[in-house]
Amino acid sequence: LALIILSPSRLISHSLQSWSRTRTSGHLREFGGVKKVASALETDVLAGISGDPDDVSRRQGAFGVNSYKKPPAKGFFHFVFEAFKDLTIMILLVCAGLSLGFGIKENGVREGWYDGGSIFVAVFLVIAVSAVSNYRQNRQFEKLSQVSRNILIDVIRKGRRQQVSIFEIVVGDVVCLKIGDQVPGRRA
Repeated sequence: LALIILSPSRLISHSLQSWSRTRTSGHLREFGGVKKVASALETDVLAGISGDPDDVSRRQGAFGVNSYKKPPAKGFFHFVFEAFKDLTIMILLVCAGLSLGFGIKENGVREGWYDGGSIFVAVFLVIAVSAVSNYRQNRQFEKLSQVSRNILIDVIRKGRRQQVSIFEIVVGDVVCLKIGDQVPGRRA
């Protein structure tokens, strides 16, 4: 884990890998203690950051936003492919192929394809319905996940306690944690 500390004049980079593993106060003392780290981050341990849009934007530019890169959304054809991988569907496709082959061999092309062709149509309908259903469920889950991930966190800005979205937390915010809260940070 690396922490980039923003000072008034320049960016200073410090490695906190050993501190993030051991989390001992001795490593924190190496950085000058809480007050020194807070000063380097241009924050006050009691009043927090100024919280004005320019300050938040500057901090997000220097340290990045408090979010993670989510994987790309799965497309419709992903669910079609997943439906084809179902063992029952594979067995039905093999049976449809065999039925089509034997039907054509016994009754000719004109009338021999009815049974096998009907099975193919039924299997492709099942695949289509399954893929559409799974695709819709995935979209609904993504929307629900987006809403549930947007947690409000208590921070101190301008000397006042206020709630901000977990995605708006910036380096230097004084975060007020309660029992059961998740720590709203990302690993570098």
